[in-house]
Amino acid sequence: MKPNCKLKLRRHLARWSCLLLASLVLPGCWDARMINQLSITSGVALDQAPPELMTEEGAVGRNNGNLPQNPDRLQVTFEIIIPKIASGMPSGSSTVKPFTNITVTGDTMHELTRRIALETNPIFAEHAKVILISRQLAEKVDLIRLLNMFYRDEGYRESCVIFLTESDAKSVFSVKGNDIPTDTIMSIADNQFRSTRVLPLLTLQKTMEKLTNGTSFVLQSLNVYNGKLMFHSGAVIDGATKRFTGYMGALEMQGLAWLHGKKTGGLVRIPEFEGKPSFVYEVKKMTSRIIPVVNGDQISFRVQIRSRGRISEDWRPLQITENKLDIERLLQDSRRDVEREIRLMTQKTLDLIQRKYQTDIIGCSNELRIHHPQVWAKVKPQWKRIFAEAPITVDVSVDIEDFGLENMQLQKR
Repeated sequence: MKPNCKLKLRRHLARWSCLLLASLVLPGCWDARMINQLSITSGVALDQAPPELMTEEGAVGRNNGNLPQNPDRLQVTFEIIIPKIASGMPSGSSTVKPFTNITVTGDTMHELTRRIALETNPIFAEHAKVILISRQLAEKVDLIRLLNMFYRDEGYRESCVIFLTESDAKSVFSVKGNDIPTDTIMSIADNQFRSTRVLPLLTLQKTMEKLTNGTSFVLQSLNVYNGKLMFHSGAVIDGATKRFTGYMGALEMQGLAWLHGKKTGGLVRIPEFEGKPSFVYEVKKMTSRIIPVVNGDQISFRVQIRSRGRISEDWRPLQITENKLDIERLLQDSRRDVEREIRLMTQKTLDLIQRKYQTDIIGCSNELRIHHPQVWAKVKPQWKRIFAEAPITVDVSVDIEDFGLENMQLQKR
């Protein structure tokens, strides 16, 4: 073969090789979907269907299909983001909302997700941040059944955060203003490091893990007050029934934070006591340890709480001094007052979960299982009763680093 022919052949083969390689590495996104053809969901609200939709006649209607009578019928609301508006609208704009809510009624979650397609584009849930469950529904239906589809469906992220609402869950998506409600919820939740009244977030994965293990726990509860979103209290979920048991108030939630010992911030207000004005202790660090004590058939627990922090606000009369005895006396008085207040909060929490709810949400069962497995195997069937009767003592030790005034030493007048 002539040299020119060989050169032409090589060039020809090179061109075809490049085309073949390009076809392999640049095939395009075969499964791509246009953004305007999706219903991008940022949150889901689960409610019990109103009574008029539980019967066959009431359920026949827009997007509800022809459903038989079912007292456990669900009503689900999807918060759908409108990308064109959300991307170009500044926060707080009063022109138009960057989202819309679609509510459907049915008997199963998967059925409802598919039914959305009868009204709008298919649900795209990979950006979902929040799943809200109403108190009324959580009292009636166990949470594993409610969250089962979300956990199985790979379209929903396991990082979705679970909340419980005091009233209808869908009302949270209809608050005043044009800010996206799910964004507002997550912004408030980020304050968990600034307040002991905001619980650590429970994702879908963590919630399902606790439910399948039969572990009792607390969900953050929120509600709408005067048209605004507010974190309300803590919702106790019984690990045995998988249902909502009752609420914890603000003081009990603070006590729970100390019993868990997993916070890295927050405040403790020391109220006026024995004629002494109040002051505020700012938490820098807290830890806790639950120690099971087994003496024959008697089971008890000791909780060791340790904290380090500072006095951030003080209404007590103070003056500058360099007297070490006066400084030490002030430190001892402040430590004693802070420790007393922490013990009061934790005792209120223990009274609530032991006497009223008989629900172990602080992890005593887990510590007993780890340190005394044979004892745990014996008492596990009667753990609800045993936990309610078990003596729990709380030991608190506080280290006050400073009084918030750099290079100043203080004493009481």
